[in-house]
Amino acid sequence: KLALKAQALTLDVKVGSGAFLQDPAQARELCRTMIGLGERAQRRCLALLSDMNQPLGRAVGNALEIRESLEVLKGGGPEDLRTLTLALAALMVLTAGLEPDLERARERVAPLLGNGQALEAFKAFVAAQGGDIRALDDPERLPQAPHRQELHADRSGILVAVDTRELGLAAVELGAGRLRQNDPVDPAAGFLWQLRLGRTVEAGQTMAILHTSLPDRLDGAGERMRRACRILPPQDCPPGWAPPPLIHAWMDHQGEYPWP
Repeated sequence: KLALKAQALTLDVKVGSGAFLQDPAQARELCRTMIGLGERAQRRCLALLSDMNQPLGRAVGNALEIRESLEVLKGGGPEDLRTLTLALAALMVLTAGLEPDLERARERVAPLLGNGQALEAFKAFVAAQGGDIRALDDPERLPQAPHRQELHADRSGILVAVDTRELGLAAVELGAGRLRQNDPVDPAAGFLWQLRLGRTVEAGQTMAILHTSLPDRLDGAGERMRRACRILPPQDCPPGWAPPPLIHAWMDHQGEYPWP
């Protein structure tokens, strides 16, 4: 990031089962280290510490995530993804010095998803890189997998944990990512996740909708995803347990602050 000569940096540092660092204390130390590096390079740097103990939004996979991003840029989409998008945008405004405090920065970015400005900016970014913006107006032009299959829960209970790293490996198995540098990536592959931590799951309920060009991978990827979920009877849930917050804190060179 510094090599690109950006004058200010906003970092989204993840913590949880799918993150580079799963321990909150280590993730906080990573935030402080990167902020310090930015300051030493005379770049203002802020960081958001956000949760990765479950998928953000619903979509996992290239074209599926673009579709979901377009929903958010039009003012819709999953609530958690929309919330985090606006939080990062507010921090970017604050980092760049365009507003004097976080409250004003949040007020400034709040209308941008609904009024079309964010979508138009995204179209400009895609066009500047030689992309086909027709797919942004008509998402049906995006790659679509020929094989789709629903994955159903095999038990009822409360979803108390998700190994998001295992979900990521399931997406790779479906063709959405690489294990080796030369592995091909299918832009249409991935899945749409349907569950949220802390919610009741019924046996037979749809957990995810799998998308792939490799139908022989569907069963294996589905079983990996089932194993990644811990579903407990309500009476077995730990007392006082609650899902982690989407945003843990934000940080600058002076310290850490709760997200308002």
